[in-house]
Amino acid sequence: MERGRSQRSDAGWRKPRNRSSIPPIPVAIGQLAITDDQDQEHDREWAMTDNIESLVLENLRAIRATQDKHTERFSRIESRISNLELTVAGMRRDLAHMYGEIVEQHAHTDQLVARIERIERRLELQDG
Repeated sequence: MERGRSQRSDAGWRKPRNRSSIPPIPVAIGQLAITDDQDQEHDREWAMTDNIESLVLENLRAIRATQDKHTERFSRIESRISNLELTVAGMRRDLAHMYGEIVEQHAHTDQLVARIERIERRLELQDG
């Protein structure tokens, strides 16, 4: 059975090609005869099914387009986050380097203070 078709069997169903030239003739299926009114109802069912399918497909296409936009935006955001991470890593490296320089300056200052104290003791220039 094809997708979207009703479960009613189409065996023995004949549809006239041109309604104006061929009079409606019931076609017997077992003990049941299908009339032109039933044929038109069947056509309406198919039209409704086609409309529903086209609406669903249209909505699915819109969802896919929105998802594609979100995927593209997500990629841009990932790229920006990567750039921020690199910037933060560079700043941490710079801060560590500056901290190392500060420690070196303190060590140098301590050495100078020790030298001055030694000179003062040699020259006996201490306060007090």
